[in-house]
Amino acid sequence: MQVYKVIKTEHVRKRPKWLMRFLIKIPTELYEETTSTETAAGNLRAIGQLVLDSGVLEKRKGLQLQQRDDIVSIHSSRGRMYVRFSISECR
Repeated sequence: MQVYKVIKTEHVRKRPKWLMRFLIKIPTELYEETTSTETAAGNLRAIGQLVLDSGVLEKRKGLQLQQRDDIVSIHSSRGRMYVRFSISECR
């Protein structure tokens, strides 16, 4: 049985304050545990929902959420990536 996990990748040198406050709100169990592919996809959807529920997109004008089956990312309207959560296979 193959195991998967959600990987958090930050694409900024210095975290903005809004990003630090947002990352603190995400339980590490959502992106640290190794699970099946279905559970990892569920965790990724939960992270996407946390982004929407946190209000960070409304408070910080110009931020956008990109949500696909295997990736959730927050980036600026100009395309600058801040953080990305993706599903990766553990070996």
